[in-house]
Amino acid sequence: MPCKICSSTTELYFEKQFVYYGFETKYMRCTNCGFVTSSAHEEMSQDTWEKVNYKYHNSYHGSCLSPDDKRWGIRIQKQAQLIAMLHSNGLLREGNYVDYGSGDGKLSKQLRPKGIKLLRYDLVHYDKDDYCIDLPQLESRKYQLITLTSVIEHLRTYKEIEDIFSLVAENGCLAIHTFISTTSIPNDSSWFYLLPVHCAFHTNQSMKILAKRFGFTTCAYNYDARMWFLFKALSDKDKNTLEQLGVFDVCSSEGWVDYYE
Repeated sequence: MPCKICSSTTELYFEKQFVYYGFETKYMRCTNCGFVTSSAHEEMSQDTWEKVNYKYHNSYHGSCLSPDDKRWGIRIQKQAQLIAMLHSNGLLREGNYVDYGSGDGKLSKQLRPKGIKLLRYDLVHYDKDDYCIDLPQLESRKYQLITLTSVIEHLRTYKEIEDIFSLVAENGCLAIHTFISTTSIPNDSSWFYLLPVHCAFHTNQSMKILAKRFGFTTCAYNYDARMWFLFKALSDKDKNTLEQLGVFDVCSSEGWVDYYE
């Protein structure tokens, strides 16, 4: 099958069984951009996919502990601090903000005392409040900020990527937390990031392609938050403000900046 990101050829990389979840899969790697995707996840019915997600995530939502990510709660706090700082300095424009794939809404709840309304959209709502929106509401507007916190590795098709990235306003920002490999995904079926709910694994090269394709021109990365902030339209003054904040490990007038944990 061709690569979802750059349409180059793919090759079998390795295989893995998820016995507890009842499936096994082949991981296919792009020979050009290094993007790796799981064949079984893409072939699953929507109903099966939702059940796998619920079975995995429901075990820890509502707490600050994840069995596979001990710093999850601390990192959410840092992400909220950065969003509030960017907002107060005018780098996030006034308008609609949404946390896509919000889970139990921790990031949104962290921002409420800071006076920032981050709407919540999730395929499976673990709880509901007046910040939650459904798919028709999500698609009815553009967003000055979309946060993808541990989401992009869950996207099974290119259309899902396209649908989300296209919701960012012309002068908006896309904030992404995920794990990005420098050049290649480890050829190792025991790699820690191969979770039953993860099906897409990006490299810096695959993310550069996406950033350019969807019109992002400036990017900044914060290590403590493990988050990239991609901006579509920052003035030179805004770019200077971004750098002067002194909270980003890397800032660049590029659509994507490389950073490897």
